[in-house]
Amino acid sequence: MPNSALPPHLRRPHNDWPFPFSKIPRGLTAWDWGRPKKILGNQEVSGTAWKFMKPIGPAGTWQFSYFPAAPWWAKPFAFYLAISFKPRADGWFRHVRIGARYDDVDDYTQWPSIAARRFPAVGDRNTEA
Repeated sequence: MPNSALPPHLRRPHNDWPFPFSKIPRGLTAWDWGRPKKILGNQEVSGTAWKFMKPIGPAGTWQFSYFPAAPWWAKPFAFYLAISFKPRADGWFRHVRIGARYDDVDDYTQWPSIAARRFPAVGDRNTEA
């Protein structure tokens, strides 16, 4: 997907990746594979008109999903495994993911996507990374 097809705030390199990968244009890792469909997991689907999985689920949930609209050459890579562990005593939980992450805000898929981050169990979460 060319950078010009992305929203203006995403037309920049991956500042969320470590150097030297942070120099990779986001357009090289952005795809239009449609919305993912859940295969396994306890995470509930969300959305109003379109039902889909949130990329980062609530604490204590997990999902394994795939992208049925991905092109034939991408089928081996068109999956997403995400685990949001139960919150710890300090109120934070760890989220781990690998695969193709669907961005439900900007409506595109990022592949590859590998992350392990901490989030507060309650309150606002920054989900850009």
